[in-house]
Amino acid sequence: MRVFKYRGGDEEIFKRDLFAIEKNYFWGSNFKQLNDPYETLISSDKFKSITKTFVKLVSKNSEQELEKVHEALDNVINRGKEIGIYSLSATYNDELLWAHYANSHQGFCIEYDLDLLLESYLSDKVSGWISKPIA
Repeated sequence: MRVFKYRGGDEEIFKRDLFAIEKNYFWGSNFKQLNDPYETLISSDKFKSITKTFVKLVSKNSEQELEKVHEALDNVINRGKEIGIYSLSATYNDELLWAHYANSHQGFCIEYDLDLLLESYLSDKVSGWISKPIA
């Protein structure tokens, strides 16, 4: 499957991306470095409140089960501080993506073969998740 990475057009970004392609690596931003502050916003308080009610309804050991669920949520949130996100698109001709991620249409777009990309970086540190475009 072909996938695309939109990039800004300034010289520094171009040099960094060209170097990354030459050296066969990519760098993913962590949650705090993403350009959209709401992209990874997680309301743990609301989630914990909802799960408290749900677990009481479906489990006899509600306090123990609830503690496990809340611990898992905290682990996910903390993991977000460690992981990198490398967003790719299924299309190269999306006007909105060119505007937002390619420096107002002045940047460039890198094409990847997703199968080769995942195969070459497959490890316990890299995983792929594909989100289908919303029609």
